[in-house]
Amino acid sequence: MNDVAGDPISVWSKVVRYIVSHWRGEQGLSQSCLLNGLMGYLVATLTTVALGLMLAPIGDNFAPVVGMAVYFAWQGWASVGIVRCVWRDLSAGGPPLRWIMAGVAILMVLVVGILSVYGLLTTF
Repeated sequence: MNDVAGDPISVWSKVVRYIVSHWRGEQGLSQSCLLNGLMGYLVATLTTVALGLMLAPIGDNFAPVVGMAVYFAWQGWASVGIVRCVWRDLSAGGPPLRWIMAGVAILMVLVVGILSVYGLLTTF
């Protein structure tokens, strides 16, 4: 099949390649942290809240479970990709600024992880 811009198979294969490349830590540190980490956090959080608001009026208690599953699936994917990216960058060496950025990225992953687990434990 031709690689046409509107071809659904082509679009999905690009999405899958993007997801896998982040998971492997092949993307740059800024893209991994800012786009996949920060923007992904906003999207995952808003999706979880929207899902809860949509399903709450019908009395569905399943919404928080689905929302948390979506959120923690994103968080696992984002965290693994960021840590692997940092590991790749640090093993390649580089200037001190690179090391500082890597440290901030790892700190961000740890803080978000700790706060997420704390929020889960205090909610249920």
